[in-house]
Amino acid sequence: MKRSTDRILTSHTGMLNLPTARPGTRPERDAAAIQEDVNEAVRLQVQTGIDVINDGQQGGVGSLDLTYGAGLQGIERKPVPSGRWIGPGSNTRESAEIGDFFEARFASFTKFGQPTCVGPLALKDPDAVNREIAFLKNALNANPGWQEAFFAIVSPSWLHQVLVNQYYRTDEEFIFALAETMKPVYKAIADAGFVLNIDAPDIAYDWERESFKKKGLTLDEYRKLKRVHIEANNYALDGIPEDRIRVHVCWGSWPAPHMYSIPLKEIADLILSVKAQCFSIEAAKANHTHEWEVWRDIKLPDGKILMPGVIDHTSDVREHPEVIAERIMRFASVVGRENVIAGTDCGMRGHPARDWIKYRAMVEGAELASRRLWKRA
Repeated sequence: MKRSTDRILTSHTGMLNLPTARPGTRPERDAAAIQEDVNEAVRLQVQTGIDVINDGQQGGVGSLDLTYGAGLQGIERKPVPSGRWIGPGSNTRESAEIGDFFEARFASFTKFGQPTCVGPLALKDPDAVNREIAFLKNALNANPGWQEAFFAIVSPSWLHQVLVNQYYRTDEEFIFALAETMKPVYKAIADAGFVLNIDAPDIAYDWERESFKKKGLTLDEYRKLKRVHIEANNYALDGIPEDRIRVHVCWGSWPAPHMYSIPLKEIADLILSVKAQCFSIEAAKANHTHEWEVWRDIKLPDGKILMPGVIDHTSDVREHPEVIAERIMRFASVVGRENVIAGTDCGMRGHPARDWIKYRAMVEGAELASRRLWKRA
């Protein structure tokens, strides 16, 4: 995996909004249209100056097709019980306390129903990932100037968090069935030569749901639960070299107060136990900006890379490049400049014009930090 050996590299967590996207047409796209979108995603990243790039999750496998179960056999959408709603932040203490805010902002998710496991899990189309790999390879060949390519996809633990189990006897059996299902997908991505980026926000976010579901849940009980989930993730990654894997962790991508997020210091060691070389961790959102100091006390293991978020995906405000440079330099001061890659807090979900302004600011901030860290004029 590329490191910041002579300057700070830049990347992101995976999801990109394209200025050319046509709302409502994604499900009907044919292969030519998907290839066009992947080409555009790669072109824009290269043009913006992002170093470690992907397909923007334009094809489907790496984003919604698997995240909400559409690409899996054994999953059905079931109606949400009357009087309940599902969506970002649902079933948490915060959503119970300020329900009016959450329903006004997110209740539209309820109409899509609850993805539920009702039978044995399997991929509907095992070759789908190979088609997406081909789309990305074509786009990379047509747009030189990038440093490295990655492929972002959900982890078993995140699938376990968003899918309801009504088939497997236990949650542990369910999550390891998910890991077994995802294993060949991950292997195909790694075998194609891409860095595999697994999305595992549940390591942090599940605290809000589990502590609401079980009153009085202790930190030790939560850590024991997440160790099982991380074991399932690592089982799915078995056989893939650690230096070809990134993992992304955040506290939830939706714009909300996030009052009850578990502190990074309580789970940093759990995150580091994922079989990965690079750790992409939310760090720019207002309630996590201070947590760079955690790495003073918790040593980043030798050979590992930290990819802190230096731009906030929930705010429309453009971070000034000087602010971004300061954030990068803080992390470099505690883990070493060569061990830092500048990234985003999570997948950007704003207006495309806003998103790409923020990406450019990230690149400019990394350039400023590089000049200072390597003492250049």
